[in-house]
Order: sequence, then C-alpha cells, then structure tokens
Amino acid sequence: MKRLHHIVILTLTLLALNSCEYEFDVKSKAKPGLYAQCIVNAGNGTIQLKLDYASPAQGNTTEIPKLQNVTVNLRADGVTNFAFAGEIDHSIHGMHEGQLTFFNGKSMPAGSEIELSVKAEGLTSITSSCIAPANVQIDSIGHQIDSIMNMQMDIFNVYLAEQPVEGQYIAFKLEKRSWTADETCKNEIYTPIMGNATDTEIEIARISLIENQLIDETDDYGDVVTVVPAAAIKNKMITLPLLNFESMWPDDPDDEEEKVEYIKIDYKISAFGVDENFYRYSLANYRSRSDFMAMMGLAPANFAWSNIKGGFGVCGALSKIDEYVIE
Repeated sequence: MKRLHHIVILTLTLLALNSCEYEFDVKSKAKPGLYAQCIVNAGNGTIQLKLDYASPAQGNTTEIPKLQNVTVNLRADGVTNFAFAGEIDHSIHGMHEGQLTFFNGKSMPAGSEIELSVKAEGLTSITSSCIAPANVQIDSIGHQIDSIMNMQMDIFNVYLAEQPVEGQYIAFKLEKRSWTADETCKNEIYTPIMGNATDTEIEIARISLIENQLIDETDDYGDVVTVVPAAAIKNKMITLPLLNFESMWPDDPDDEEEKVEYIKIDYKISAFGVDENFYRYSLANYRSRSDFMAMMGLAPANFAWSNIKGGFGVCGALSKIDEYVIE
C-alpha cells in the first residue's frame, strides 16, 4: 500500500512540475474540430458513419453551431464510391447513418485503400485512410468445462483456417443463445476473461459495437467484441475462457424470467479481421476505461489515438464476418 501511495505522489509531483513549463490562460478559447468515426465493412460493401464536433476542453461550447454544408467523400482504390452532402443538427449529437452502400455493395479485396474526406462550414477539413483487411475463417470450435478455484469455466478453443501473420488483427464475439419451444431466442453477449489493459505482450482490447460496426464510446458494454493481434493466436488457435455465472448463483424462484423453459442452448462465435486503425483506436478506448492509473485520471497521452488528419476520431475497416455455432 505504501508503494502505491509513493507512486501516486510521484506522479502528481511530475505532473505539477511539467505544468510549470506552460502558461495557462483561463480566458483562452479552444476551437472546435470535426470528430469522425467511419467504419467500412469491406466484407459486404457497407459503412457506418458518425460525425460530430470534438468538444473543446476550454471555451464556450454554447457557441457551437450546427454542422452545416457537410460534404463526405469516400474513395476505394482511387474511385469515389460514396458521397453525402447536407446539414447535420448538432442537437441530435451528430450523424449516424447505418448500412450505407459503398463499393457498389460488393466485398472489397484485402489491401484495397479506402480514403475519407469531410468538409463542414467553418471547420478545418479532415482526411483519413485505411486498408481493407483480409477475411477470417473459423475452422472449428472446441468446448470444454473446467473448474478453477471452485469456479466453473466454459473454455472455448477457436481454431482458424489460417494462422494470422504480424500486422493482422482479429475480433471475436461470443453469444449464448437460449431457445424456447416457440422458437423464441434469448441472446446474451459474453466477455471472455483474457489479459488486461496493461498486458503489453498481446494487448487485448474489449469494445462495444453498434450494429456490429460502429465503436460505442459509452460505458454500455452490450455488444462486446474482443480484439486481438496475431501474436495472441498460436498455431491457428485462441482460447476464450468464460466464467459460468449460472453455476455460482442458483436460480431465483421469484424471478419470472428465470422460470422460462429453454429447450435448446447453443453458442455462436463470430470472427472478423480489422485493420490496424480499428485496433489501435479500440485499444486506446479500452485502456482509457480499464487501466488503473486511467481510472484515477492519470492516463498517459498515448491512451488517446486518432488517424484523422485535421480532426479527431478513426477511419477503419473490417472484413466479412464469419460465424460458427456449437451446441
């Protein structure tokens, strides 16, 4: 405990010394910039797009107007495939358009270059780019139940058709599906117990997605995916351990939901490739929530990441989603 106390004091002291090097003007006003999150699904030729202001750390945010005269252009391998022009009402927190057709609605070859440019009245124009990642194919899934420190674990071994190479990043999503007699399905998203935010060897990120694509930057981890680099996959296999909470707490007889009878239970594991931009942005967001020092408000600068030139956010891509179901 003393060691932790000393670390905190030292960190605060260094921050205080560092702040002495800069003149701080409380009357200064930071200019707003464009925030963009553009995630291209190279597997089916669709995009998820969100545009907004990057809120100033200083200044009067009530002066921020609507996003007006907005122009968005996306190019694939040098050819413009998608364009948008219009007005975005800031009161609805930016623009979020789902499943917009891109690349003529077809899958894009791995390595295709995607370029983004956005203009908005009164703001600096932004540009960015990313590369379409290779597809991922699940070969088979192994499932076993184990007990660790009196806790029941579901162990899923995911075998891929090919071993990813350095520079490839894979996202996995694990769902438990419970079926009733009338074929009603209850979906539960599970988060494997893997690594942590300060694990520098494999650097696993856990993020929540909107409609399987757009990165959710809130604390609502409803649709969680686990993103790993190629180094986390050995001999085409990765292990996804899952804590079985049902074995730890018995059913509540007064809970109407737990009285529902399920005739079949299966698990669906999804996997897809993501580009390095998607991975880096996801990792930075995950670290900002999960690292001990970050939770104390002392996150280092590299916990923020962006590949948007002239603004903030991310332009990234993911591959076709492959799914595998086991009972």
